Amino acid sequence: MEQTSERPKGSELLGEIRTRIVDGEFVDDIVPLQRRSAVESRRMQQWAEEHKTYRTKLYKRYALSERIADLNGEKYVKSN
Repeated sequence: MEQTSERPKGSELLGEIRTRIVDGEFVDDIVPLQRRSAVESRRMQQWAEEHKTYRTKLYKRYALSERIADLNGEKYVKSN
């Protein structure tokens, strides 16, 4: 249910994903659902919205040709 508040039909919510770096590698764990206060839930929702906005702005500034060069390990050279 990434980046949305809707779950697919028939799905079951197991918990929250916690991502950590262990020995230089990303490790994802499912943490059982927590009971959150209304204030904490609003704060987390606000943080998620701010983060989505930031990622959208970042994505728009990062040219497709530059992204491809980065993925291929190439040095990006801007052409006019």
